[in-house]
Amino acid sequence: RDCEAQIRSTEKRLNVDSKEYTDAVKGDNLKVKTIPNNMFAGLFSFHEKAYYKADSGYEKNHDIKFDCK
Repeated sequence: RDCEAQIRSTEKRLNVDSKEYTDAVKGDNLKVKTIPNNMFAGLFSFHEKAYYKADSGYEKNHDIKFDCK
């Protein structure tokens, strides 16, 4: 059960961090596009950031074998 709890905890942290990253990128991209920030962004060569894109096949379930006793 300890292994399962660790996996759940890791998945939860990944989901939270992914959402925080997406929110940060969304905020930065909005700043780069809106006046007057876009003038400064252009002056200092700031561009829109890319959103995180997972590798294909990430959504499938993987077989995990535990030797937890």
